[in-house]
Parts: sequence; structure tokens; C-alpha cells
Amino acid sequence: MNSTSNTRTSLFLMELIISVLFLSLSGAVCVQMFVKAHLTGKKSVDTNNAVIWTQNLSESFQGVDGDIDRLFDLYDTLCVRVDPVDDSDNEGTLILFMDSDWNSIEYPASDLSGVSASFEVFIRIRRISAYDLYKDTDISADSKSLLQDSGLMTRCADIVVMNVEGNGLVDEIPENPVPGEGGVISAVTATCITKGDKR
Repeated sequence: MNSTSNTRTSLFLMELIISVLFLSLSGAVCVQMFVKAHLTGKKSVDTNNAVIWTQNLSESFQGVDGDIDRLFDLYDTLCVRVDPVDDSDNEGTLILFMDSDWNSIEYPASDLSGVSASFEVFIRIRRISAYDLYKDTDISADSKSLLQDSGLMTRCADIVVMNVEGNGLVDEIPENPVPGEGGVISAVTATCITKGDKR
């Protein structure tokens, strides 16, 4: 009788151990799923905010006819202006800083203690001929010829939003920025052809 009682107790303990093991594995899988869902949600929020900022800046750029001075006046307390050092077609760059909740950080801030930028937004404005801008598109050969003969220039704004959280601030727009690589969240080029803007 004593051996059957020990066998039942052993089987019960074995079954209990297996149940606890199964419960632990299930809990670990659930925790991983919650962590992954949280990270995916944060990435989605960051992408949405980056697209909103990109669209707003693109529309602002077109609203001021591509004029970097007027664009700077719109965001003067929120951005740093970097003028080009050479005499190229680069008209300058504006850099905006955002905290982790996508609130813009005023620059120059009176008190920067405890404030660190999690995101940087670059707006590089450059001049390019309208022909060079549209030569690789599917517009007609006559239109391309007219653009080439006209000498029209256009202003382009390369707008790049980067996640710099934990990586330190970035000094310039990366060469050929691709969303999803190197901290780049969003990258677009907005154009603005202005009247009488010729070489």
C-alpha cells in the first residue's frame, strides 16, 4: 500500500512540475509578444510623427516659395541655421530638434538641463536646374527640350528625419538617406519652381 501511495505522489509531483514548466514557457512567450508589440507601437508612432513633420515642412517650404530666409523666420526659435561654406548650389540647412515625445526643443533654449534631442529634422535647400530635376521622368521630349532651353532653376528641399536617441546628434544629412537605415525614419525631396528663377 505504501508503494502505491508513493507512486501516486510521484506522478502527481511530476504532473505538477510539467504544468509549472508549461506555464513558465507560456508566460515567457507572452512577455516577448508584449515587448514586441510595445516596440512596434513606438516605431509606428515615430514613423507617423516623422511623416507629419516632413509633410508640414514640405508645405512650409512650398508656401515660402523655397526661400530659406522666410522658412527660417517661420521656425526661428525651433531651428539652427547652417549656411554653406562653399559657393555651391547649396543654399543652407535648417536643423530642428525634437524630444522623445516629438515636442520641438526651442533653440537657443534658456535652460537645456535635462533636455536631450531624440530626433533631428534636416531641411537642406539647394538649387538645381529644372531640366536636371525632370530629365529622368516620363515627360515628353519637347517638354524636356523646353526646360533645357529655358534655363529655369528650381529649389529643392531635402527633408530627412532621423532618430538620434542614444546615438548622439548628427552633423549633416547622410548621403542617399534611406528610411529604415542608419536611424533615418523619413526622407523626401520637395521642389519649388519660382517665377523668374533662372541661372
